[in-house]
Amino acid sequence: SQVNLLYLTDSHLGKSEHTYGGSCWPVSPEDGFRTAIERAIQENVNAVIHGGDIFHNPVSGIEDEDVAICRESLIKLAEHGIPFYFIYGNHERQAGRQIMERFVDDGLAVHLGPRYEVIDDAVAVYGVDHRSDWSDFVFDLESGTGDFPTILCVHQSIAPFTASNNPDCSVNSILEASNVPLNLLISGHTHSRSKHQSDEFKALSGGATARVGNSH
Repeated sequence: SQVNLLYLTDSHLGKSEHTYGGSCWPVSPEDGFRTAIERAIQENVNAVIHGGDIFHNPVSGIEDEDVAICRESLIKLAEHGIPFYFIYGNHERQAGRQIMERFVDDGLAVHLGPRYEVIDDAVAVYGVDHRSDWSDFVFDLESGTGDFPTILCVHQSIAPFTASNNPDCSVNSILEASNVPLNLLISGHTHSRSKHQSDEFKALSGGATARVGNSH
């Protein structure tokens, strides 16, 4: 059966300006996040999956206003029966995690992990939170997804999606290391959009809902 998912990532709620290559410009991540959620409702998607860095979470903490903006959007999704799945990015430090845990407790969000979540009897989704060191990561994903296609959501710099000379890992290394067959890999973190396909497998790198890439 067909399933319609909205994948978004790197919303960085709370960030007010972005600096890159010597230039700096204002950003309003809230607008992009709200627009994406509205789009999900308009298109009546089966679920929204967020690939990490919902909050920018600077050292000064997260503003109540940004928490309220996120909560309001998640409530709207819930009212339309659209579940919100997420993983933690590198900006979800303690404050961001505490907020997301509250949303989970309130039934507004589902944290993806090694146990798969089945969306609308059509697809099984796993998530791996951001790790500063990927080299020793052991995939221990729950098997037995049956005939469902599988999706893995990560928040790392992955070759060939990153311009970095020192990526955390590669699409091929993830495929080889995974203990379950994967059909789709979705990644955040690099703020660039691209895709990669081979045989029955696809990988997507999501952009960002705010203008926090290398250009504006």
